[in-house]
Order: sequence, then C-alpha cells, then structure tokens
Amino acid sequence: TWTVSGSGTDVWGSTDAFNFASRTWTGDGQIVAQIDSIQNTSAWARAGVMFRDSTAAGAMYAAVMITPSNGLTFQWRSSTNGGTSMAHVTGLTAPVWVKLIRLDNTFTGYYSSDGNTWTEIGTTQTIAMAGGALTGLAVGSVNNSALNTSTFTNVQIGQVGAFGTIASWELAGTASNATSAPVDTAADGFTVSDLTLGSGFVANHQGFSRSEERRVGKEGRSRW
Repeated sequence: TWTVSGSGTDVWGSTDAFNFASRTWTGDGQIVAQIDSIQNTSAWARAGVMFRDSTAAGAMYAAVMITPSNGLTFQWRSSTNGGTSMAHVTGLTAPVWVKLIRLDNTFTGYYSSDGNTWTEIGTTQTIAMAGGALTGLAVGSVNNSALNTSTFTNVQIGQVGAFGTIASWELAGTASNATSAPVDTAADGFTVSDLTLGSGFVANHQGFSRSEERRVGKEGRSRW
C-alpha cells in the first residue's frame, strides 16, 4: 500500500499545487493503480496517476484522478502554463482502478472496477511532453489548510502491455508527514515533490519511505 498525503490549492487552471510521488519514465509507458481511498478535504480533492513534463507548477501533464464526491476525471494541460481540460465521469468513488497510457505524445485515460475490464475516459489527447517525463501518484487536498491522505495499491509502471515482464514494477510503501526536504526512496527512483502556488500553501514536505520494492523479470519470477 502507498499512502500519500498532499495539500495544495488544486490541480487545475494554468498552475497546480499538490503532492507528487514520481519517477522518470522515458518513452512509451503506462501507469496503473487501484485508488483505495481518498480523504474528503474538499469535494474536488484529487488523487490519481499522472504523467508530467516537470515539477514546475504550470507544466504540461495528463492524469486520471478520483474525487470524494465529484466522480472521476481524465484531465490534461497541453501547453506549458496553459489551461486545463478534462473528461468527466460522474457517480464514481474510491475504490476504483485507474490507468494512464502514453504512446509517443498521445495520452489515454481509463478506469475499471476490477482491474481487468477497462473503460476509456473521453478521447486520446496529444501533449508534446519531453521523452523523459515524470510519472507517479498525485494527491491534492484542494484546501491549503489541510493535508489529504489517500491510499493506493497494485501500483504498476511499465511498458504498454508488458506488466509482469521487462521494465515492469510493482511497488509498495508508505508516505508520512515530515519536516525534511523531499526525499528519494532509493534505487526505485521514486521522489516526492511539493508543487507550490502562492501564499498559504501548507509547507509540509512528505517524507517518502519504501517498505517493499519488487521487480518482476521476464521469467515472471520475483527478484528481491
């Protein structure tokens, strides 16, 4: 289980403020996660998976995110410091599976109730991100006076259609409040970044610790 806490005003508009547990992924790839829970710090609080051009507040990105009471969004910013657009699915709450696929500069979002049968959200979007973009877990409270704590399981990052084979990760760990700067979890390359916007941003960095990392080789056996 990954437990990620984040403050911030929103993941919306032309700039964002939220917490991002991320690693660099080069080229085509996908991230899948089951969002088990999201704290209700705001009706539009968000937790989900993301590809992002950088940790700059106005960076291009694509994300699939659940809210406590406003359903699920596939949302994106297709130009640096540009506006945000979204496709919206109402009536969904956590727990829910989400998936985001990158093929070249196209991004497609999906959701599922069981992790097997997937429904596309809206349509594929073209976003000219760098080849080595960031991908990971994003959480924002949409309430600068509070931290939102959300939980994820079955987190996987890998090549499209290649889970359980080469370049596929299944990750488990925890994140907790800390006063230190964002930390790297070690060899897996995950980091945590606070994207700040304006005054009033909760100045908590999330110390990210790893309880388990498992890489699954092409033989299908676990390597610890």
